[in-house]
Amino acid sequence: MKKRTGCLGIVIILLLFAVFLFWPSSSGDQSIILSDSFDNNDNGWDLQNSAKIENGELLIPAGGDTVIIPSNMFLKNGSISVDMEYKSGDKGNVFGIMFRSPAEEDGFDLFLIDSRGDFILRYNGKTDLAERSGYISKEGTSSIVAELYGKLIRISVNGNTVVEVYEDTPPGGGFALFSGGDSEVAFDNLEVKDFDKLSPNISGKVYYNDGKLADAPVTAYMVIDDKTLKVAVIDETRTDENGEYSFYLPGDASYFVESTVENGKISSDRYADLRIPDSGLNLDIHLSAEGK
Repeated sequence: MKKRTGCLGIVIILLLFAVFLFWPSSSGDQSIILSDSFDNNDNGWDLQNSAKIENGELLIPAGGDTVIIPSNMFLKNGSISVDMEYKSGDKGNVFGIMFRSPAEEDGFDLFLIDSRGDFILRYNGKTDLAERSGYISKEGTSSIVAELYGKLIRISVNGNTVVEVYEDTPPGGGFALFSGGDSEVAFDNLEVKDFDKLSPNISGKVYYNDGKLADAPVTAYMVIDDKTLKVAVIDETRTDENGEYSFYLPGDASYFVESTVENGKISSDRYADLRIPDSGLNLDIHLSAEGK
């Protein structure tokens, strides 16, 4: 396997085909930081511009831009799922979610749709991606899932991926529901997860010349193009004093996990096609000095 330029030395690369449920169903899922079926306002939503909660929905009437923000929320790596429905009014007006919204102006990301099937994704601060998707319901409810991890932004509509991009410098910040212009829209079945609260699903030790290597860099990459092996950083860590590392990797993708050391080299052929079980995966990395 060829070395990639720009690093001190690739000492081991593991290709992981992670085919597992993106998040296991569990009533005790510690990653859920907000869940709302809008039967009431127990979550304390700041309802603006005549927005209201009724009949199991958060209803935003026509009449200008409206942003509904939950308090005290910070999200960098996680997922947002919500059902969104156009009710009436101008079909060209957009509604959707804002996420990773820091205090700085123009720092947020957003994903908006309209009832004609159009969508727009804003990321990298000011970059807008506008397309049309047949997966967006022109009448009725569209179920939206935004997956955020490292540089990855993946958006699914009604169970189908409509866009996947990689952000240069992922911000972290708040989350909001948004409706713009002269249309009435409703939100329901909201769930927000913070992946940084999940237990690792891949871990191991880094060995150097048969000894455990503390403070060694370990990087996980998501494969963008499996033909050219173009990758994007998905997580970074360092081994602890016992030479141990761990990651949580979000699913249904291919990954490289790599550790490097100056003048290092691959110490053995550790190329593997692996499935991460629900119980997690243990992978030890063995390094050796160049020429050893």
